[in-house]
Amino acid sequence: MDTKTRILQAAVRLFGEHGLKGASIRDICSEADANIAAVNYYFGGKDPLYAQVIRSVCNGVMELEPMPEGTPGDTGEDRLCAWISWYIQRQRDERYMSFMEFVRREIADPTPMLKEIAEQVIEPVLFELRSRIAALLPVGTSEEIINLHCGLVNGPALARVLMAPMHLQMNQQQSASDDLDQLIEYTQRSVMASLKVHGAEISDRWELVR
Repeated sequence: MDTKTRILQAAVRLFGEHGLKGASIRDICSEADANIAAVNYYFGGKDPLYAQVIRSVCNGVMELEPMPEGTPGDTGEDRLCAWISWYIQRQRDERYMSFMEFVRREIADPTPMLKEIAEQVIEPVLFELRSRIAALLPVGTSEEIINLHCGLVNGPALARVLMAPMHLQMNQQQSASDDLDQLIEYTQRSVMASLKVHGAEISDRWELVR
């Protein structure tokens, strides 16, 4: 690998582990087997290097399997359930886990890059979720109710990823609910039941309990 690539890869790991403030250019260059001056030469300093790292991990997430489009015969339920399955499954990908490492650090100690993370990766995903939920609810449903249902989908899944390091520190074993298929089905059924309460026409198949 060339020097620039080695620096970027070392920076992804060290910024991910220690954050912008905790990772030093000296340590990054030591791991990359590069001269400290090379950071200024290739990236223009520590902050621009961090910005490049954020863009790199965001690009990694955007290269994952795209959101399911669905087919003309799909119902609104089908489209929402396919989205939930896609959303939860991608959380097992290393590139997504690396991205969430930076999200955790940005939430705890925000930098100007937090806005770019939100705009480039998070907002488009949540906009699509909102669209699929709103399509199932009666016309005129308030934004408050729509956002409530978005939270029922995104909240538990996001919390599960954000809290993963704490669970590891506490030596918690994976429970049955952490099984991927069970987690997807549980989320789908919970959301469908909640949508039905607020007037969505949901088929009876979601009332079956296995």
